[in-house]
Amino acid sequence: MARARSCNRKKAGEHIFKALSAYLDPVFANSKFALSFDMQINDKETSWKRNNIHDVLKAEAAHG
Repeated sequence: MARARSCNRKKAGEHIFKALSAYLDPVFANSKFALSFDMQINDKETSWKRNNIHDVLKAEAAHG
């Protein structure tokens, strides 16, 4: 199963990189540019997050 996930992630990464590259073709054609893409998988057991963005957006929406 882990091997299948790895294969799916690789395919997803290749798909995303191809789309990014195509989108940025005009930039490559007209300037010096480098594109790097790294896909990381976070483990929910060792990934901690904290933010107040939802509260801030609610307050902004209420007060304009």
